[in-house]
Amino acid sequence: MITTAKIMTQAFIRTILSKFFQTGGKDLSAGLAKKLARSLATGEQVAFTKAEYAQVRRFARNKSRVKNIEGADINLRTDYYPNLSTGKAGPMHMIDYKKTPIIDLDLPDSLGSHVGAQIRYQNYTDAMKGIDKYLKTPAGQASSFDIYGTNAGLRLFDTARRMSPLQYANTSRLVGSDQYFIGHSLMRGKFGARVSPKPGRTESVVANPLERGYGEGTPLAKNIREIRVHDKLISTIQETKTPSDIEELTSLLEMAYPEGGPFLTAQKLNIPL
Repeated sequence: MITTAKIMTQAFIRTILSKFFQTGGKDLSAGLAKKLARSLATGEQVAFTKAEYAQVRRFARNKSRVKNIEGADINLRTDYYPNLSTGKAGPMHMIDYKKTPIIDLDLPDSLGSHVGAQIRYQNYTDAMKGIDKYLKTPAGQASSFDIYGTNAGLRLFDTARRMSPLQYANTSRLVGSDQYFIGHSLMRGKFGARVSPKPGRTESVVANPLERGYGEGTPLAKNIREIRVHDKLISTIQETKTPSDIEELTSLLEMAYPEGGPFLTAQKLNIPL
């Protein structure tokens, strides 16, 4: 039996393929294109070979979906991401911040997820020494970090400073942030943080809180409330095992905040204006 949902999915796949081929995707094999379009439409992950990576990456461009939250300096985003280290492509949920700074400290891992330009520290102990060194500087004394452990590194939110990526770029470099992360943040004008596993990975914890208020700076209420949205989205995905469906940003919000659903505002999230 062909259901309405199946008909809509098939129509969406045809639309994706049509637009892709119209915009320069003619050299992508029909079989791979159809497989990727189905993945984009259904949220299912799909395998690809190293030889296909460049084609999959090109397909993934401009496939992001964004959900803004009224009155807040944050938004949700879903990217279609080809993970070269696992050979899997699929949707990946993110949260973006305009003014709550994030530092991404990458460490070496067994999958080779990071390259030399991304890595300042070789292990967790070295990374914490680098953070401590920065916090002892005059500029560092104005910062206070919420520190999270990730699959292969550390994620730092500066809770005491409200800055754009451009204003915060020098601090990011001093602490040792991934250079690609800095560049991407500057290009987009926002700091991005992943709240779901990368395709092909099944880590139980996307970002595990390790330290709160690490440093002498005074945490800002607005930063703290915005960071708690990050925490809530991660816990919702982990607890419900929700597929990272490209169409499910609204559903994710409804599950994380049933009282606000898709119409969440800064006020409903208790984020100070």
